[in-house]
Amino acid sequence: MNKMLKGLFMISTVSLLHVETLAAEPNFCLFPTKAVLETLTCIETESADCAYAGYAPDFIKRHNGELVTVNMSGPEYWRGAFAVADFDLDVNHVRRAGLKAVSLRYVETVSLVTGQRFQQHEHALVTVDKDCKIIEWDQYGDNKEQLAVDQAVLTYLNAVGAVQSDLVQ
Repeated sequence: MNKMLKGLFMISTVSLLHVETLAAEPNFCLFPTKAVLETLTCIETESADCAYAGYAPDFIKRHNGELVTVNMSGPEYWRGAFAVADFDLDVNHVRRAGLKAVSLRYVETVSLVTGQRFQQHEHALVTVDKDCKIIEWDQYGDNKEQLAVDQAVLTYLNAVGAVQSDLVQ
C-alpha cells in the first residue's frame, strides 16, 4: 500500500472512531451542524412550528457579548416574526466548533412588511444540547446594523398598536 493510501486509510479510521465515540456518548448531538442549518431553513421557509422545534426551552441569545431577551414560549413567537419580516440567511462559512457547537458566518437580510430591507453581517457560535436543540446563539456583528433592524421593527409594531414603547425614535 503506498504512503498516500495508507494516510487516507488512517484518516478514515480516525474519523470513523471519532463518529463512533460520539454516537456512543448520549450527552452530545451527533450532527450539530445539520441541526442548526435545518433550523435556519425552517426560519427562511417561515415554518413556525419547525423553527420553534429547533430551539431548547432555555434558549439564550447574545449580541456582541450582551444578553438579548428573546421570549420563545411557543411557535407564536415565530408566527409573529414572520408576520412582520422575511429572513434570508446567506451562510458563507459553517464548521463544527467542538462537540456541541457550530461556527457560522452569514449575511442576514431582513425584509419588513413596510418595504424596508436591512442587511446584517454576523458571525455566530451556536451551541446545541444533546437533543440537537439550539441552547445558545452567541452572535457578533455591527451594532449599527442590529439597532437599525430592531428600531424599524419596534416602530412598525408601535404604529400598528402591537406594542407601546418609549424606545421608538
